[in-house]
Amino acid sequence: MTGISTQDGDLQSGAIELIQRAWERYDKDYTAGCMTCAIYDTAWISMVSKKVSDGKRWLFLESFDYLLSMQSEDGSWKVDGTPSHVDGILNTAASLLSLHRHRLEPLNDTVHALDDIERRIHLAATSLASQLTEWDVVATVHVGFEIIVPSLLDLLRAENLLPDFHFNGEVILRQLNSAKLSKFEPGMLYSRKASTAVHSLEAFIGKVDFDKLSHHKTNGSMMGSPSSTAAYLIHTSHWDDEVEAYLRHVIAAGAGKGSGAVPSAFPSAFFEYTWVSET
Repeated sequence: MTGISTQDGDLQSGAIELIQRAWERYDKDYTAGCMTCAIYDTAWISMVSKKVSDGKRWLFLESFDYLLSMQSEDGSWKVDGTPSHVDGILNTAASLLSLHRHRLEPLNDTVHALDDIERRIHLAATSLASQLTEWDVVATVHVGFEIIVPSLLDLLRAENLLPDFHFNGEVILRQLNSAKLSKFEPGMLYSRKASTAVHSLEAFIGKVDFDKLSHHKTNGSMMGSPSSTAAYLIHTSHWDDEVEAYLRHVIAAGAGKGSGAVPSAFPSAFFEYTWVSET
């Protein structure tokens, strides 16, 4: 019998160690997830507030602090490794919305978080306008961008951010948005039939009654999407402890390791364990 070479042995040992490390993070309720953190989802979590005995409080200050630490000098959140132009737009738009809402309601923010908020908002809005101007909408292949980006722009304009700004690709974007939403009606989300739209509920703010969506929860999450789950918790009229617990777990157990940053999907154990095993 031919023995295992040193190189093969090292590969085998490395594979076993990788699998062991993956299983160490396994949770009986939430399984696990190691996906890279995402500014976009972190921004949505940073906008979750809760009414408590002594008033209203921002629930995840660590997520807001993380946003502040990741804003670039040009005002954007186009972090290194951002895979596409539209990701920079989504990151910056969602983060700008969070900055604005924290400015409107300081609540329990620390002083350092708001000292420079006006300048940060100005830079973010300027950067977002620049990114939208340079955006080739037709060439974009990001899943769901034609629903999510218009929704974000509507939210920003409703709060008097970018009130008079328009860009060359906006007509095409709105056409794509109208075509996609022409096939949508709220009953599609109110039914128990699974829909990929549940992964991006933030795109349906103002279009659906979030109180009718609780049946889509799985261990507190909306299809494993932190941004969608945060949007649900923000817009449902009844506080949901199970959803809060899920978001707290994502912050603690996700790749951000308590920094406040979260991934775009959690859990992702099935994908990760399969990938590790097959690789």
